[in-house]
Amino acid sequence: RSLILLFIILFSVSCNENNDKTIAFLDEGVEQGNYFIEKQNNVIFTEFARGIEENPGFVRKWKNKSDSIYNEYMKLDEKIYFIKSQLDSNLLVQNQKSELFDAVSEYHKLLKSIIPDSLAHRIFNLKDVLKQSDLSIVNLTLLINKISISTHHTLRYLVHNIEHNYIKANKMYAVVTPEKRFLKPGDIYKAEIRWLTLDTTLQPIVIVENDTLKVLNGIAKYKSPPNESIGKKTLSGRIEYKAYDGGILNFPFVISYKVIKP
Repeated sequence: RSLILLFIILFSVSCNENNDKTIAFLDEGVEQGNYFIEKQNNVIFTEFARGIEENPGFVRKWKNKSDSIYNEYMKLDEKIYFIKSQLDSNLLVQNQKSELFDAVSEYHKLLKSIIPDSLAHRIFNLKDVLKQSDLSIVNLTLLINKISISTHHTLRYLVHNIEHNYIKANKMYAVVTPEKRFLKPGDIYKAEIRWLTLDTTLQPIVIVENDTLKVLNGIAKYKSPPNESIGKKTLSGRIEYKAYDGGILNFPFVISYKVIKP
């Protein structure tokens, strides 16, 4: 009997540990996925089609819709994370469950009201992702992922169907992605420079030190001069952007790498 009891206890502990690892893995995956999607949702605003006839009324209509999505998404995201914390401490009450399902249902309706029927298959049926009878951390984690993906597809639809001539740049920052940070003498440092912005009009100018970089498909690429001396290199760069009022906005960034002995 004691051997059987010991086996059951060990088996139970093992199951719980695996479950915890599964939840941790899902949470980590969703966090990374959400970061990637959020980054895409910002970069996507640099992909507007060119040469469309001016239609500022439609631009304002698009902005109102995107603002509505953002506001409702943030409220729903906050509610889900709050309920996850309550599940951990066993403090969740029935009315909080009902509020969550109502909020998910309303957000689903909002996305469906914006995206056309021909693209409706890209929106997850959020109401069916989470079953009220099985409200668990794993299901909530998966729900967050489905919401992020559905939101992303809706934003893509909006951004590819707007007239962008009157959109202004108001927030921007650069992300420098190097091929490697340490070089041997004779190697050439290469990095991609992407800009994340809420609104865009024209393609910006990217400058490192005093050199203007070529921009292709929304990415500027930097190469260091050959045969650089050993030591740390820190270069100043900036993105110049034409503002809504005709002025020039400057957004600084830094490139840093190190040439080491072979």
